[in-house]
Amino acid sequence: MKGSTWRKLAREYLLPYLPDCQLAGTILVFGQVEWILHGLAIDTSAFSATSVAVSMFTQPLYVPIEHVWGDYGERLRQPKTNFEWWDIEPRNEAIQLRDMLRIIQEQALPFYGRTATPQGLVNYSEGRYRNSVNPPIIEAEAYSWALVGQDKKAIEALDRLQRAVEAMPPTQPWGQPILARSLLVRQALAKSDPAVTHLLQEWRDETVRRLKLEKLAARQ
Repeated sequence: MKGSTWRKLAREYLLPYLPDCQLAGTILVFGQVEWILHGLAIDTSAFSATSVAVSMFTQPLYVPIEHVWGDYGERLRQPKTNFEWWDIEPRNEAIQLRDMLRIIQEQALPFYGRTATPQGLVNYSEGRYRNSVNPPIIEAEAYSWALVGQDKKAIEALDRLQRAVEAMPPTQPWGQPILARSLLVRQALAKSDPAVTHLLQEWRDETVRRLKLEKLAARQ
């Protein structure tokens, strides 16, 4: 499915029933873009002009990144078949999008509510990825704890992050930039709460620019 087709379907069948939702490219963005981005992202099939997979996600914008990531979220499945891929042809688009809307209302909106703040996000993350050794997950948890003023928990997560990155083999150097960022957060925590908040604010603003969300972002 082409992005233009998805946008047309979203405008006709989804946006009128999701008042706190806007389109940004092919992403449906829910609520104000503050510390955390809530949205629906699509994957398209190279083999079908009518197939699309839709993922609900929550993304902490204070973790620098150049793209949408899906570690916090999951794909929306069809209610009758449990399939991840939706085959939306003109003859059935109204039915398919009605089912998708119901799944969004029943699953995605409550999920966004639970992860609406850094505190809610870290609670969700620790519940889903207990004792994770995945550096991006630990990084998000550490910065979330720092934002809510839980310095001790933030430092514990930063220590865990350092161990996880140092355990990575030389063939996986992508962990080094994460470690370098985490050291800046550790230094800011040693100074003051305003220092770490200012640093994470700068990273949030940078991520907003990279994702081209400036028009939707709320001023912090």
